[in-house]
Amino acid sequence: PMPRHYPAGMPVVTTTQAAELAANYFGLVGTATPLPGEIDDNFRLESDGKAYVVRISPADTGAAILAARQFVMTRLAASTMAYAFPAPPVGHEDIVSLPDGRLLTIVTWVDGVPYAEADRPEDLSQDIGLLAGTVVRGLEGFDHPALHYRDQWDLADAHKTIRELSPNILLRGDRAIVEDVADHLTVRAPLLEKLPKQVIHGDINDLNVLVADGEIAGLIDFGDTRHSWRIGELATAATYAMLGKDDPIAAAEDVVTGYVEVTHATRDEAEAIYDLIRARLAVSVCVAASRRHLGNDHHMVSEDDAWDLLERLDYVDAIAAAARLVAAAGYDAPEPTSSIRNRRDQAMGRALSLSYSTSPSGPLHIVRGDGAYLYDTMGRRYLDCVNNVAHVGHAHPDVVAAATDQMLLLNTNTRYLHDNVVTYAERLLEELPHHLDVVYFTNSGSEANELALR
Repeated sequence: PMPRHYPAGMPVVTTTQAAELAANYFGLVGTATPLPGEIDDNFRLESDGKAYVVRISPADTGAAILAARQFVMTRLAASTMAYAFPAPPVGHEDIVSLPDGRLLTIVTWVDGVPYAEADRPEDLSQDIGLLAGTVVRGLEGFDHPALHYRDQWDLADAHKTIRELSPNILLRGDRAIVEDVADHLTVRAPLLEKLPKQVIHGDINDLNVLVADGEIAGLIDFGDTRHSWRIGELATAATYAMLGKDDPIAAAEDVVTGYVEVTHATRDEAEAIYDLIRARLAVSVCVAASRRHLGNDHHMVSEDDAWDLLERLDYVDAIAAAARLVAAAGYDAPEPTSSIRNRRDQAMGRALSLSYSTSPSGPLHIVRGDGAYLYDTMGRRYLDCVNNVAHVGHAHPDVVAAATDQMLLLNTNTRYLHDNVVTYAERLLEELPHHLDVVYFTNSGSEANELALR
């Protein structure tokens, strides 16, 4: 069927016409057979014992981005012998503007079976990481202005995409899962925005990775090539390697291990991998729901598997899972609770008590706060009704930004004149009854109660 992205009345390209276009504009005479495609009309062309992909793209795709994708394919094809990548045939790099405005390109065919159709073999998880690392390493230092664009598949915009498309998910429980992912990405935004960026393939999924003779053979479909978070390449590749696995986190560990054999991941990138895996899954199911809502019948093969994995990860100890991926990237795992307890007993006075020290799991080893919750080393979540500091929620991005700005400027006490502390006191008084007309700043509720008694 004709892709719905084409304007109404746009003619459908037949196999005969595709073969004629290849012959007329590229001098490649042969037989064309149709290939799947969401946006483009795609055909396999057999010509003189060789195979090619003929692609007719909508006019609004733009010649610049098609040229940029061809540069990427050519660069990767020339940079490594480990994998096969499509590339414009030598002497046929042209991008042809057809009379109806659509754009014609041709690239070489890559042999192999999609990873999904090969039943996603577990022993290839590390090889998928090697592939992702090879692509990132091969594109290091390359850039093109046409690849600086944002759309719903860009992980840097995942939280926006999820919030925009999640209303199309009909089941309230399913919608809550993806909205929780969006909330978490929003809280993590200040850290994620600092991740290194470069040009990446952007879609190393189970249909684009090709397998032959039990090995990764190559990578196809550069339609999502973009300038984005470098670690997004790894996260996307790991996401599809995890589908259908008994231990999906172990599969992701293997992908990370393969990736860092080829290229480097910073500590911040390593700590973002698990979040971006969940982000890719949430975006995928949101896009699928949106297309169904619009009546688009383009089927996303991995949608059911994506939902299955997303729901399973909702029950996973997120902190522990993320720590496993950080360790797979070569960074030290968190120090064991027992070790920290021994160090505390040696260095800190015994009068400083530990809460819940007699619980079955021992004292709480808290490693992170997020919103109204605290998380321990195993990813267990606790509703925080105790801490007297984070009244507006842990890691609130506005508070983090304000505190950072202030600490960069001044961090002192009330013994000196400073307008901020006076303004703060005045704003507090505006919220209090009139007979409470002065403010004393203290460090805790205990101090405040003692001062009030005096």
